[in-house]
Order: sequence, then C-alpha cells, then structure tokens
Amino acid sequence: MNNKLPKWHVVYTMPKQEKQLISKLTEIKVNAFLPLIKTVNQWHDRKKTIEAPLFPSYVFVYIENRMDMYKISALKGVVSFVKFGNELATLSQSIIDNIKLTITNFSHIEITAFHFQPGQQLIIKDGPLSGFECELITYNGNEKALVRMDILNRNLLIDIDLKSMSKKR
Repeated sequence: MNNKLPKWHVVYTMPKQEKQLISKLTEIKVNAFLPLIKTVNQWHDRKKTIEAPLFPSYVFVYIENRMDMYKISALKGVVSFVKFGNELATLSQSIIDNIKLTITNFSHIEITAFHFQPGQQLIIKDGPLSGFECELITYNGNEKALVRMDILNRNLLIDIDLKSMSKKR
C-alpha cells in the first residue's frame, strides 16, 4: 500500500452499523463523516421520518497516520477499508465538501447503483452547487441531475431547476 497519509478513506461496515461506528470513531478522536438524509419509512400502521445513511454500509474517515488505520480496523462493525487492487480508496476534500453541500441544500436525493447511459453534460450555474458538473437524465419519467460517484460505484440523483444549469463547454 503506497498511499500517503493524511487522506479521506472509505470504510465498509456491517449492515446497519454506520451510526454506531461514527460514535466509536468520535470516542477515539478520528475525524469521520456519515452523510445522512431524511427518509420516510412506511409500516402497516404508521409512517416515520428517519435519518438514514446516504451510502448504506459506508463511512468516510480522515486518517492522519497508520495507527489510526489499525485502531479503525479493530472496531466492531468494520468489515474493511475499501480498496482498488492493493491500494486504499481515497477521496479528496472537495468530494467530501460536495457531498456535504448536496445533502445540506437538497431535500430530495436518491442514490442508485443503476448504470445510466451518459446524459447531456451540464454545469450548474446558479445556487449553492454553482460550478458542479452533472448530467441530465430521465429517471422514472422525471428529468434529474445525475452526479456520478465512481469511487463507490453509485449515482446521486437530485431534483434541480433546469434554469440553473447550462451546457458544458
């Protein structure tokens, strides 16, 4: 493993262990990020709004040294660090900032692993995501902005006003 530290890394967790892991990471003073979105769960007798992970089974951690890696690996709920071959997957600070910006400014975000054909390349020109690149696609009969998250093989779908986008040059 030839990764230089410090960097953001991705931890794959056991199912439904993301929030517990964030608590443990806070206790050992590791900077971690779990993007949460509000969703409505429907049971047969009621509905309840809950905060669910945007990327189920994934937590982002900022590792400053090798010791942090070993501490994190030993925590209950951690399956492994996400790797590509022998290299740990890393994220830039700008990707983390963009995820934070997206979940803060958009109430309806969908995540999907569906493979979309390339859509029209656009740049958001107005609002909090100004300068953000996206693709315009049709999903379930609605036009949506698609943001590809190649590192997790996931796509974010957001509702955004078409007037706030322009064609990529």
